[in-house]
Amino acid sequence: MTVDVVPRPLDEAEQQVLDRLLSEDFPGVDRLRVQRASVLAQRTCRCGCASIDLVVDSSAPLASVGDTVAVSAHAELPEPIGPVMIVLFVHDGRLSLMEIASYGHHVPDRWPACEDLDIERC
Repeated sequence: MTVDVVPRPLDEAEQQVLDRLLSEDFPGVDRLRVQRASVLAQRTCRCGCASIDLVVDSSAPLASVGDTVAVSAHAELPEPIGPVMIVLFVHDGRLSLMEIASYGHHVPDRWPACEDLDIERC
């Protein structure tokens, strides 16, 4: 698996999942939504999963959430992948990582449709 050395715009699936996660109301989400306007993706994981690091413009306002999991979701991908968990992380008040992990043995190499996400606020 190759990594993205240079941050790039989010692809359509990444945009839809991130927007769905940020559609939930939770402390600090207003500023995270502002950060969303400038967010870029950078793939650093080498396992082949769809997880992306999120790069936010330094002029965007910081969210007062510290280092935390902002929100998570569960979804079902077609076999052989099956159920997955998506977690949106914040570090130092900035969106930092949108991670996808499988509950099984197969690497989730794509994002589920945003309408299939079962959101859990953390």
